[in-house]
Amino acid sequence: MLNTSGETIEQSVRIFMGTSGVISFFINSFGVYLICYHHGMIDDYRYYLLYFQIILLIFDIYFSILMVPIPLFPVIGGYTIGFLSNFFGISTHYQMVFTLWCIGNTNTCIFISLLKRHQVVAAIEQKNVLPRQMQAFSKMSSNLLPVLGTIAFAFSEPSELQLKIIINEKYSSISTWISAIPGIAIYDIDFHRNPAFFFLTLSIIFGTVILSTSYYILYAQLYIMLKSIKTRISNRSFKKHSVAVISTIMQNLVFAFFFLFPILILSVVILTGKDASGACLVLIGVISFHSSANTLVMCLTFTSFRKAILSFFCNFCQQNQSRTITIVPPVNNLSVTVIRVKTGMH
Repeated sequence: MLNTSGETIEQSVRIFMGTSGVISFFINSFGVYLICYHHGMIDDYRYYLLYFQIILLIFDIYFSILMVPIPLFPVIGGYTIGFLSNFFGISTHYQMVFTLWCIGNTNTCIFISLLKRHQVVAAIEQKNVLPRQMQAFSKMSSNLLPVLGTIAFAFSEPSELQLKIIINEKYSSISTWISAIPGIAIYDIDFHRNPAFFFLTLSIIFGTVILSTSYYILYAQLYIMLKSIKTRISNRSFKKHSVAVISTIMQNLVFAFFFLFPILILSVVILTGKDASGACLVLIGVISFHSSANTLVMCLTFTSFRKAILSFFCNFCQQNQSRTITIVPPVNNLSVTVIRVKTGMH
């Protein structure tokens, strides 16, 4: 991605990210509208959905318009070409801080909503009920961990000396080109070259294992408890609990498909020694559409949202039609009703 080719890629990324940002903005705004006015039988669970949807909306605007990242591989790092770097001169590293906070909070929303549903079902089954102090601690720690993670990442930026060592030892053949990129952020998982980032990486891996284990336990217990209480509660209540659980499963699958799976593929490409520039751009493109996928999953999961969307399209299709009803006076004791349908568009 040098000189002309680099400018071409940057222009393509701007167009692609801008387009995806506009599309995602309207999709997520519609999702917020559905949660506020067509929540149906979701009860107070909708507040977690609303918080989740607002974070996705903010992330889309930030990631696709304000930030616009350009990853560099085999370099562990990249730079940005959005409004924050071009007009305000904010470094790529500190732009990434807010990005990680948004990603962490989307997982927090999913986990807390699942925990809340778990405890509602546990209260009915009278099993696996957590003490109030434990519930409060789980919610507080879930909200606190993304903040601590972003703070730790903020302090993981290598110093100027460490940056020079990383460039000279690992990327000496392209050191001149790397050094010429304004606002570039480069990291290294080597303990001696970038110890803060090394410990941050280990913490993320450890946290991912703990979170995955927690999800497995909650889902396993919910499956057993829902199966047990199915005959003791109404079909409406059972459906409400089941839909909420299925929604969190689908949201987790979206996160895995739009974040973890592309990163895994990218890692394989890098380890095989092939040029990963194209894979990086695909990764950024996939991530930029993850919030739209989350919103579509939410709309398809909940019945009230599906009905609202269907009603919206039906009204849209009928808005150009007018109906007149004429009642013909009885003839031979027979009453005739004539319906005339007039279409406004031909």
